[in-house]
Amino acid sequence: MALPKEPRQKMINMMYLVLTALLAINVSAEILNAFKTVNHSINRSNDLIDNKNGQDLKTFEAAEKTQNRDTVLRFENNARAADAIAANASSFIDSLSKKIKMASHGSDVPVSEEFPDGVKFADDNMDGPTRVMDNQKQGKRLLDSLIAWKQAFEGLAPHNFTQAQKDDFVKSLALKIDTPKVENSGNRGWVGAHFRMVPAIAAITILDKFKNDIKSTANSIIESNLAQINATDVHLDNFEPYVSANSLYLMNGQQFSATVGVGAFSSAINPTITVDGQPLAVSQGKGVFTTTASGTGAHTVRIHISMKKPDGSTIEKDEDVTYNVGSSTLAVSSELTKVLFRGIDNPISVSGGGVGAEGLSVVASNGEALNKGSGKYVLHPGDGNEDKISVTAHRPDGSSANLGTETFQVKDLPNPVAYVGVNGGGRMRSAEFKANSGLRAVLENFDFLSGVNFQVTGFTLYAVGGDQIPQLLQGTSNSYSFGQVQAIISKCRPGTIVSFEDIHAVGPDHKTRKLRGISFQLY
Repeated sequence: MALPKEPRQKMINMMYLVLTALLAINVSAEILNAFKTVNHSINRSNDLIDNKNGQDLKTFEAAEKTQNRDTVLRFENNARAADAIAANASSFIDSLSKKIKMASHGSDVPVSEEFPDGVKFADDNMDGPTRVMDNQKQGKRLLDSLIAWKQAFEGLAPHNFTQAQKDDFVKSLALKIDTPKVENSGNRGWVGAHFRMVPAIAAITILDKFKNDIKSTANSIIESNLAQINATDVHLDNFEPYVSANSLYLMNGQQFSATVGVGAFSSAINPTITVDGQPLAVSQGKGVFTTTASGTGAHTVRIHISMKKPDGSTIEKDEDVTYNVGSSTLAVSSELTKVLFRGIDNPISVSGGGVGAEGLSVVASNGEALNKGSGKYVLHPGDGNEDKISVTAHRPDGSSANLGTETFQVKDLPNPVAYVGVNGGGRMRSAEFKANSGLRAVLENFDFLSGVNFQVTGFTLYAVGGDQIPQLLQGTSNSYSFGQVQAIISKCRPGTIVSFEDIHAVGPDHKTRKLRGISFQLY
C-alpha cells in the first residue's frame, strides 16, 4: 500500500497498520490452552501407536521361528520399511518444531514437562512459524517430504494383494496432503494455509498431527502385512494356569472340586495336568479335580501343567491351591476378597459355634451388617481403614458364646477409566466412534463385583482436523447428543483427532471423580 505524502494522513495510516497488527495477534488464552490440550493428546496417541508397532514387529520375529522364514520376511520387510519411514519422518518433523520454537523468542532452558526438547518459546508468537515455514522455505521442504513419504508408503502394501485391494489400501491410509480451505486469499497455498500467521503452539500442533498421520499410516501397513502371515493365529509360547474351585472353605465330609486348566489353549493341543502327582483327565484345555475334605485347617494341592508349543518345545508350570476345612468354631469369610469397599454391598458368609445360621448374630464395628439369611450378610462400612466383624452364637439352651472377631480392610472404590464403546483411546473407525451415544466409565481389572456401575456426568470435547473441521472446535456435555457436542461429533470424519478432557463420573458411592483424558485418531 502506497503511503500518502501529507504527514497527518501518513500518521493515521501508520497507526491503522499497527492497530491491525495488534488485533491480528490477539489470540485468546483459552484457544492457546486448547491447542496445548490437543497437542498433548496427539502425543499420547503417538506413544500408543509406537508401542503397538513395536509389539507387532516382535510378532514378526516370533513368526520367523514357527513359520516359513522366507515367506514371513517378505511381509516383515514391508513392515520394517514403514516403521523406518515413520522414524525418519518423526525426526525431521521434530527438528522443524524446534526451529519454530527457537524462532518464537525462545532460548535453551532446562527440560520442562510440557516440551521435552527443552526449548522455551512464546506460544502465541506468529512471526516464528511464518519466518521458518514460509520465508525460510521449510514448509516447502515438509510438503515435498510428505509427498515422498506418502508415495513410499503406498508401495508397501502386501505383495499378495490384488490391484483392487491395493487401491482400497491406499485410500485407507491416514496420511493426506490436501490443502485446507481458508478465507484469507494470501494463505491459499499449502504452506500458507497451515503455517502463515498462526500461533507457534498451533503450528507445533499441526506438525505433531502430521507426525500422528505418518505413525498411523505405518501402523496400517504393519498390521496389513502381519495379517498375511496369520500371525494372529494361536501360537502358544506362554500361558498362565487357572484354577476355579467350588469353594475354598469346607466342612468335614463336603466335596472340594476345582476346575484346572490354562488361560489359552488350542483345540489341537491339550496340556498334561497332574494334581499331587496323579494325572487328570483333560478336555478342551481343562480338567476337574475332586476330593473329599478331611481334617480341620488348611490343605494344599499341588498342580503341575506341561504342554508342547507349536515349535516342538515344552513349557511347564506349577501352581499351589490352598483350601480350608472348618469346624464348629467361628468362620467369617468375605465371598470375594478380604477387602470391603465403601458405597456398595459387600457380601460375607458366617458360620460356626455348632449352631445354625439362625443362631448367629453379627455386629460390625464400622458401619452396618445386614442379615440376608442362611449365614449370608451384607456389610456397608463407614469411614476408617478397617471393619471388625464380631460374631455371637446363641445356643438352644439359652446360653451365648462370643465366637471371636475378624478384621477386614476398608477402601474406597478405585477410579474407573473412560471408554468410547470398547475403545480406551488410539485409532478408531469414525463410523464406530459416531455410533456411540457418549462416554462410558469402566472399572478395569476390578473383580470384586459385577454391576458396580459409574455414570459419566460431564466432559469437555476437543476436535481438530478432517475435511470439515479446519480449526479447533470444543464443547462441553455429558453425552454426544447434547448441544454443541452433537454439532462437533456430526462433523468428525476420518483424519479427525478427538480428545476428551475434564471427564467426571459418579459411582455407587455417590462421589464425583475426575478421570484421565483419552484421545482418538479417527480413520
